[in-house]
Amino acid sequence: MITERVLAIVLGVVASLAIVFAAVSLKAPQQPVPPPPPPTPVSYAQGGQPPAQLDSSELSKALEVAQRDPVLSQVLGKTSWRVLHSGPVVQGGARVGAVLVLSLSEPVKLSGEFTLMNGEKVRAHLWTQTITVKVNFASGTVEAIDPSLAKPPSDVVSAEWVAPAKARCSSFVSSLGVKPLKVTLAAVYETGKYPGGLAVFQIEFEGGEYVVSYDVARGVVVREASGPVIKK
Repeated sequence: MITERVLAIVLGVVASLAIVFAAVSLKAPQQPVPPPPPPTPVSYAQGGQPPAQLDSSELSKALEVAQRDPVLSQVLGKTSWRVLHSGPVVQGGARVGAVLVLSLSEPVKLSGEFTLMNGEKVRAHLWTQTITVKVNFASGTVEAIDPSLAKPPSDVVSAEWVAPAKARCSSFVSSLGVKPLKVTLAAVYETGKYPGGLAVFQIEFEGGEYVVSYDVARGVVVREASGPVIKK
């Protein structure tokens, strides 16, 4: 499981990418950053009842669909995993699909084009360890994939722009009064606003970490989508 939760507002910049960020301001690491409010509970059942559960046949069908999806198969076949949460998608009283939260035993690279839970399409390369999946029973297809960002063990991609981007992001963090010790590329997202890519770097320093977002096309740090990592 992920041991750190990144609190920044990349979510607002890259629509509702599966990275769970909250708005923070960049301050020196000794300044406390309040946690975000808890998420609003979601029930997939109707009538205000507690969330319904999938029966064994529904769960089996949902997992079968998920495992043959071309994007998911590249990660589910690389490591062990388990179903963390599951529930039915209900429309008009009928159970038409399922939502699964899959927990991987270790961070795995995920690359591809997929649709998020809000319907937005995105192309991404990222390290992930928890993936939310929406399955349509009628079509037998995966309708949405929402991967959460995991702590990166290494750069997620290799490219010429990575080294100068690391230098700029390190300089940015240094300007905040801390000395960067390690810089790792955790993710790259291509969206309508960032067709050249929005890179997300994890920067470790003595006593903490920062996440810094970088506009690849413009070669600049995206300050409003950067912030300190808050350890649980």
